[in-house]
Amino acid sequence: MSCDAATRGLAPRVLGILLPSKCNIACRHCCNQSHPTAEHSREANEVERLIDEAADIPSITDVGFSGGEPLIKRDLLLAGVRRAAARGYAVSVTTNGFWGRSV
Repeated sequence: MSCDAATRGLAPRVLGILLPSKCNIACRHCCNQSHPTAEHSREANEVERLIDEAADIPSITDVGFSGGEPLIKRDLLLAGVRRAAARGYAVSVTTNGFWGRSV
């Protein structure tokens, strides 16, 4: 068995991109240290570069966006989703659902 075949099961499948560190809530269990006063956010050119560079890693099939709350940076999220979809990646978004409404 080649080294490549032996490690194939450990190869990354998902490129995870944390967009903003800002979040509209402050969960004690947050593993990203996101909260309402956090200010860091990726720039559009950085998100595009990350997605484009993922093409050099054949095992990556999906791009997942999260944060903080990725929908706080809606335009950045949409640009990233479009770029990833155009590259043929499956796309997911992890949100806390603050935007959801129900009766």
